[in-house]
Amino acid sequence: MTATDSAGEMGHAGILQCQWLENHLPQFLRLPGLPGSALDGLNRITEFSIVLLGLTRPLDTTPPGDPYAVWANRMAHALWTGLHRGRGADTVRAAATAARTVPGRLPLLALPVLGTITRRGSRTRSRATALLAGLPGTTDSGDAAPAFARDLIGLGDCRPAVHAGLAALMRTAGPPGSSRQTAYDLTHLTFYATLMGQRPAGWSTEAAAWVRVYLEDSVTAWLRRRDADLVAETVTALLQTGCPAGASIRTAAEALAAAADPDGGVPAHPCPGHVGRTFAERYHPTLVSLAALAAFDRSGRTPARAGAGGRGTPGAFTAAAGSSARSRGRGAPGPPRPRSAAGRTPGAGE
Repeated sequence: MTATDSAGEMGHAGILQCQWLENHLPQFLRLPGLPGSALDGLNRITEFSIVLLGLTRPLDTTPPGDPYAVWANRMAHALWTGLHRGRGADTVRAAATAARTVPGRLPLLALPVLGTITRRGSRTRSRATALLAGLPGTTDSGDAAPAFARDLIGLGDCRPAVHAGLAALMRTAGPPGSSRQTAYDLTHLTFYATLMGQRPAGWSTEAAAWVRVYLEDSVTAWLRRRDADLVAETVTALLQTGCPAGASIRTAAEALAAAADPDGGVPAHPCPGHVGRTFAERYHPTLVSLAALAAFDRSGRTPARAGAGGRGTPGAFTAAAGSSARSRGRGAPGPPRPRSAAGRTPGAGE
């Protein structure tokens, strides 16, 4: 995929972000050999793999020329090869040795996810799958991530665990934008429920209305705070759960497209000077921004080329927040607004 691809097939910002991620494949695969560090390195590849899983979805439902799907399949093969060659293979073995806890096993998801996309198998994949199969369906903390992992390897639908987690979140969530941890918890629950857009979330009518309103109201808050990572996750969650790409989503998508650096990388907090240009600081905002722009582009809408050519306009986040708030207006009442919860303990991500 090159920058000569037409914006009608793939938004210009999406092309640049694909190029940034592809150019940084060596950094993703630069994995340390020590067991504990190996898990940290594998976690980045697992995050990349799960985004690729969402991008490959249309292969089964649309013509195979979908540029996001074609690119994602190529990247999955490259990551698979890297994890089975030289230092990569050593790191995976070290990670499997260190994976004694639930959090420690989750980074191993890269192997079965990439194997599913590429339709390739290996003893390393089988070892990772066996370790993941030992995860509990639920945890004492209500974390649905282990159930999601088991779902991805074919050991049961994670949606009952996700729905229980959502019910708990609905009881305790503060106002949209009040907690980064709550925001991440909600977007991740939508990713788990939909398997990154591959199936309906299966929410009840009440829960679906709550999720949509909470996410829509959150977009404006995270735009105002220039939090590109959460803007991207929120837009992706909205589109993966079937929300139409209306004005607020378009505003957010255009802000993400405009905020990218000239090389396509997205800073976590676009601002004058773009503080945070290292790979570690930019890889996740770039991944989730690509997921958001791909979902938006596939909805039949391509974000305006405000940042075409990589001008990078961090001020777009502040301007977009005002535009998004105005676009909601005071028309017909929507679903019930999420309730605030007095005395909510701030999350770890705040």
